[in-house]
Amino acid sequence: MTLYTLALEITLLLAVWLAIGAWQRDRRMTGRLTYAAAASGVAIWAAGTLLEQRGEVYLLARRVQVLGILMVPPLWFGVAAHAVKLPLVRRTPWIPLLLMVPVAPLYALMYAGPWSVLYLPAMDAKVMAVGPLFWWSVAYAWALVMAGVVVLLRGAVQAEDAFLRRERIKMAVSVLVPLVASGLNIARIYDGLYAPDFTPILVAVTLLAFRRNILSGGVLDVVPVAQRDIIRHLPFGVVLADAQGAVIDMNPAAEELLEVSFDDAAGRALEAVIGRAALDVRIEISSVRGRRGESARFALLEAPKPAAPLPAEAGLSSATG
Repeated sequence: MTLYTLALEITLLLAVWLAIGAWQRDRRMTGRLTYAAAASGVAIWAAGTLLEQRGEVYLLARRVQVLGILMVPPLWFGVAAHAVKLPLVRRTPWIPLLLMVPVAPLYALMYAGPWSVLYLPAMDAKVMAVGPLFWWSVAYAWALVMAGVVVLLRGAVQAEDAFLRRERIKMAVSVLVPLVASGLNIARIYDGLYAPDFTPILVAVTLLAFRRNILSGGVLDVVPVAQRDIIRHLPFGVVLADAQGAVIDMNPAAEELLEVSFDDAAGRALEAVIGRAALDVRIEISSVRGRRGESARFALLEAPKPAAPLPAEAGLSSATG
């Protein structure tokens, strides 16, 4: 077993652990499924690369590897968008799936026999040959990755909280490391040379660094899981927003008072969401600071109390008066 193989095995286990951890998080946490899918893509990528090391199952290895490679860039863009609470992606979480549509035919070519030469034909394990569509897929993948970097940097500029600004800049810079590794590997492919690809390993490390920002819920660290369960059963409404004022959680009582579901409210401005409340709904907005210094806001909504019924004696006296 070489060190490269050991690193791939560790990467596979890490990616599976990240995917399972994300899947088991609160179902109302936006970005959870996108992160889990991205980690799964890295796991598939690493598994295909491990199979490739064996040589005798090269065709299967290449198909598994390509599946992971094609999955990761669109899902990575979704992870970056969720990291900055991009409203468009938070309200339409299926966008990463839509971004996979252009590359789906490329994966189908892996099963198209001689037509696979248009993309990535199965060759000897120590020789690399690519078709013209391979370079289109590389350009598309890099465009998605750079779009994610731009989203992170834009989110950093717009962040009012210094902690969030630093975190988003670090995330954007960290992505450049696997991007450079990918560029070096593609350069070797262009020369027809086979060499170990460290890109999936570095992508897994990047996802691990993103985990705190995506799965911790950011400001939701202020409210532990057990307490969030209690909040959901409170008789009054609670709406949580991040440092940028985007809604990140709300309990069923708030959904009823505002006549809006959490899926429709997620990512929208707190003021716009609570503005749907009736005039007689009492609203209090407060600020809170998380464990790592990030700030956020939450709104408490209380329904108007019903008018107290008149005492029976008063009713009788008025009737006999």
